[in-house]
Amino acid sequence: MGTENTSHSSSNQESLRAANDAAVAGSGRERAAVAANARAAEAITQLVTLNEQLQHALDSRVVIEQAKGVLAERYSLSVDEAFALLRDAARSTRMGLRALAAAVVSDEGQTPEVVLLALTRPERWSRHHLPSANGNGEPAERRQPAKPSRAASTRPGSVSSL
Repeated sequence: MGTENTSHSSSNQESLRAANDAAVAGSGRERAAVAANARAAEAITQLVTLNEQLQHALDSRVVIEQAKGVLAERYSLSVDEAFALLRDAARSTRMGLRALAAAVVSDEGQTPEVVLLALTRPERWSRHHLPSANGNGEPAERRQPAKPSRAASTRPGSVSSL
């Protein structure tokens, strides 16, 4: 009978040990799963932030491209000159490039005063090196920018008094 008790007791100890090992392993798996979930949540947060930043950059780019086109058309500039003008106007007033571009393309149809002022100083914005047309490093031929007219700076549909 003593042998049966010992083997039964030994069997119970082994079962308890196995159950304990399983519990420890289970809690280890749970900790690993929690850590993996935390890493996944952090990665998702970073991806959402990156997505928002990229969308903002894309939106900004669209507005800036539209402003370049508007200025190029209004004042007979190349697109590169229009961007240099826009950039110079933004820098000289410490205004954000996107904010100034939005003002240029706004529904009001008026060219912002800071752009008109920059337009009167072509030596500042036209000195930026534009791509060479002849390949020898000399600046490409540039058209003379049109002088701002009253019509270009008034609202569409309004009558300008001359």
